[in-house]
Amino acid sequence: MKLNLKNVALSVALALAANNAVAHSGSCDVDMSYDVYLDKTSITLSENDQEKVRIDNANNLYLKGAKQNLTANQKELLSDYAADMRALIPVVNDIAVEASTLALEAVSDVSTTLLVNSPDAAEKIQARVESISSELRSYVSENHLYSQKLEDYIEDSQFEEEIEAVVREVVADMVEGNIGTMIAAAIRGDEAEIEAFEKRMEAFGSDMEDKYERRAEEIERKAEKLCELVEKMDEKEDRFIENFSEYKPYQLVGNSD
Repeated sequence: MKLNLKNVALSVALALAANNAVAHSGSCDVDMSYDVYLDKTSITLSENDQEKVRIDNANNLYLKGAKQNLTANQKELLSDYAADMRALIPVVNDIAVEASTLALEAVSDVSTTLLVNSPDAAEKIQARVESISSELRSYVSENHLYSQKLEDYIEDSQFEEEIEAVVREVVADMVEGNIGTMIAAAIRGDEAEIEAFEKRMEAFGSDMEDKYERRAEEIERKAEKLCELVEKMDEKEDRFIENFSEYKPYQLVGNSD
């Protein structure tokens, strides 16, 4: 009997790693310098909870609270730039929601299928993944993007370790829950039971691939479109800076090294 535990682990990791689309979509070969907050009246860029830039609905620009004198042309360029910022955050949020949902559904499928004889372990693992997902989702919504906190959390070694711990626990509990049954079946020569288990694992792997791989690819495609939006916003920001150099120190999007 061959059970590819690596494929099981990758099935879980794939879904959880989809959350990386959220962090990397915030950069796409560029760096986001500030947290972004949207409301009905303005766009605010902040750093360490300190307001750096505010753009109101009348396209008035405030730098560190001081209103700037803009020409009609500068306001038009600022308006185009601000419109892309308003478009960006909901797209990031959409990817975050889809990635989190994918992760939770995948882990639920893994735990209920492989840990069918260990409901307590399945519930514990599900709770841990929900906690990871909730932490990630706290950094992005339809009206805010805490870009640095999100990137730091994704890149933090503890995040990687926690994902690996979930995978190890699923695999360990699955093996523990089935090894005795398989040994007993082998001793009494019950090939039918062993074959049934093998088929269940094969069907599970195929189902996971069919159900989640395409969805993960769709998230990746959305992340690529988000990259295009970020690049477009970067170009508009550069055009505004060309016409209003005072904004240069407050540039939101910069080339990553």
